[in-house]
Amino acid sequence: MPNDDMISQQPAQEKKEREKNLDKMRQKKRRELVAKKFGKIVPIHMLEETKARLEMIAKKTAISRKEHNAAEKRSSVIAELVNQYYIDNLLAYEHENSELAYNTYNKIWQANFQGKPADVIARQLNKAGTRIPYFDDKSGKIVVESGKWKKDDIETFSDTALVIKIIESNEKNTKRNAK
Repeated sequence: MPNDDMISQQPAQEKKEREKNLDKMRQKKRRELVAKKFGKIVPIHMLEETKARLEMIAKKTAISRKEHNAAEKRSSVIAELVNQYYIDNLLAYEHENSELAYNTYNKIWQANFQGKPADVIARQLNKAGTRIPYFDDKSGKIVVESGKWKKDDIETFSDTALVIKIIESNEKNTKRNAK
């Protein structure tokens, strides 16, 4: 015959087991969503020294990251480095507005790398009279205006993936309209 201690432990064990199963299902769903959005997760093996360097780069390049763990941070930094390499070495920017966007990106990236806050970067660009390239969704081109740089503008040009998208769209639409 079961005693009172065994009976009182049973609901607690069942609750713990339910929570464990729910956690497994949640993790499975998250993995599936990540795989659907980014593709299959591929481990990147690297030396401890390389990981340490990657962490140092993360501290310099992480502008407004929301990653929760070291693996997510490393993944974001690798994506950032790939995008930076692409912008600097492979991306064509033949149109003058594309070149202005690229040069502006470089100024902002350097200031971010130096650890300057967005509002300080905006003040410096305003003081220097740097024109603001922005993306016109309707035409798919970069339009340049003279105005006041804002924190949002700095955040836009701190996002390498977005800068690539803007310049590629501008180049494509500029060439299409030239024909």
